[in-house]
Amino acid sequence: MDDLFSDLSSISDCDDECLLNVSAKKSKSFFIVSTVPEVIMDIPPAFELEIVDVKKNQTLEEKNCETDSKGDQKFDKWVQTDFVEMESIACYADLPPTIREATYTESALERVLRHMSAHLHRAQLQQWLAEQPLRNASFHIKPVQTKTIYRAVYNKEKNIFVLLLFLPQENRYFVELRSLKNLLKSILHNIENDYFLAHQKVRLYSSHNFVMLYSSSKILMMEIDDLEKMITYDDVADVVSLLVLNGSPCYMNGSGKVTILENQEKIFECSPLLNPISSSFVIENRIYVLSNKFISSFTSDSPLDYENYETEKTITTGDIGKFGEDRLMIFDKFSQTCFVWEKDKPKNPSHQLCFGSSEYTVDVACDEENLYSLTSAGVVSVWKLKPNGRKYRDQLFTTYLNHCTKLLLTYSQKFVILTNSEVHFVVFGIDSTSGQQ
Repeated sequence: MDDLFSDLSSISDCDDECLLNVSAKKSKSFFIVSTVPEVIMDIPPAFELEIVDVKKNQTLEEKNCETDSKGDQKFDKWVQTDFVEMESIACYADLPPTIREATYTESALERVLRHMSAHLHRAQLQQWLAEQPLRNASFHIKPVQTKTIYRAVYNKEKNIFVLLLFLPQENRYFVELRSLKNLLKSILHNIENDYFLAHQKVRLYSSHNFVMLYSSSKILMMEIDDLEKMITYDDVADVVSLLVLNGSPCYMNGSGKVTILENQEKIFECSPLLNPISSSFVIENRIYVLSNKFISSFTSDSPLDYENYETEKTITTGDIGKFGEDRLMIFDKFSQTCFVWEKDKPKNPSHQLCFGSSEYTVDVACDEENLYSLTSAGVVSVWKLKPNGRKYRDQLFTTYLNHCTKLLLTYSQKFVILTNSEVHFVVFGIDSTSGQQ
């Protein structure tokens, strides 16, 4: 029976309550019982509830009934003239009518197992949703189609995790969506075989209403609310990044030329002094581009009027992010260094965090106040920055996860961590042990 749970996520969709009983003989029996529901997460049902009118008749017992030789029945007169109560009661149907097609595709066994899985992880969900969790808790979700997650991003405008899955033997990609408001529901979209060439590096981008897969010479754009609606752009070249400007999806090439995807209209071009450009980002209506020597920023109206954020080391990769109200940060995995700049002092970094080989770091994220670093062994450190370039490790959390690749989301003592095969939701309660350096 344990094998039934081997391929399931630790948490899955559930809209009823289930009960798991284990006998003294270690044989497992499953009972689905109807109980008063306890609301843990606002999850829409798999079908819309319908109001059904049920006629309930209340009749009196007929006494002194006789049947003659012809089969006719005779009754006392008072019984036939007595009042018969009838009432109409409105109630909600527990199951969809048989003529309606259910909006979910899993089998009855899969659905029962998912119900039990969610019920058994109810305590973990409650800690994740609590503003101040009292104890440690964790759960995870797995991709439906494959055992390996190729890439993943978080769309903050839609509160959706976008997973890119890949089957190398078929050269096929899949896109799976998991909403933060309903982690239990998976939306999967298959992309046809050999859509991208086998040797091409395929990247993932999601912002606003779009999910996009792209290589240097091809872009596939889908609507996040309906992945079936997709458009392919083959007439592109040297694509280094995608961005959304004034609601329109655009792409930037290595020479800094920005083009609107829909009509292939060039809207501006960066200064040639910034070339070659490896990536670009939009933060509060300013465009930040990353080159080998420095980071530059400008507005789309004045691309030639730019300012540089310089570094002593060469930056090869990394995402530029806003740190608090007046700082920028980027983490370069190759050099294992995180750079932080004051917006009004872009000449040199105000802080540098250099990670040693003993704590190989795979990602650094930030919120309004803190920096968070994640090692491949699942150790999360919370960093505080002090004046004059000083910094210290304020807290240390050990998740005991292996093969970690990315910090998808950070809250105070709550983290969403991506590994090679799963997305983990980890909560540390207020009594969690923390270390300081």
